[in-house]
Amino acid sequence: VNSVKDSEKPVFFIFNKIDLVILTAGAGEGYDYSIDKNEFNYYGYTPWRINKDIHTYVSLREGIKSIGDFMFYGCEGNTYIDLPNGVTSIGDYAFSGCTSIIDMYLPNSMTSIGNQAFEGCTSMIYIDIGLGVTSIGSYAFSGCILLGSFRIPNGVTSINDYTFASCITLRSVTLSNSITSI
Repeated sequence: VNSVKDSEKPVFFIFNKIDLVILTAGAGEGYDYSIDKNEFNYYGYTPWRINKDIHTYVSLREGIKSIGDFMFYGCEGNTYIDLPNGVTSIGDYAFSGCTSIIDMYLPNSMTSIGNQAFEGCTSMIYIDIGLGVTSIGSYAFSGCILLGSFRIPNGVTSINDYTFASCITLRSVTLSNSITSI
């Protein structure tokens, strides 16, 4: 398999009632899912969404280049997501509604964070943005109600509308000198 998109079905294992989802093979771009399709349809919700409150640890292996739109949308049980170096983008709504994620470390290879990528991650208290990020999407961290501070790395040139909307405990945002539009 040359790409997660090239395979007939996504390459992953789900262990029911074990706290683990591992994308074990594949490389390239992640599949973009959509929430307006039937939940049990492969082309709708992600297949692991059925067990959204069971798994807590997600580990993505080297070779994955992007986290597709809605990839982990609404996976309420996820407390930890391990993103390998080499991931360059996080799609729209990719982790939206993952209400148990506490912290997140984005690799330096990351260049963009999509719209509403982390919206509603109500337990997130810390996120480390990789040095390669240049763009942060609209509402990217909206509703991250426990996020207390945020550091924007020097490579970021744009921050879109409502990036931190409803972040009610956000007390400090450190901006970089490279930002040209907010």
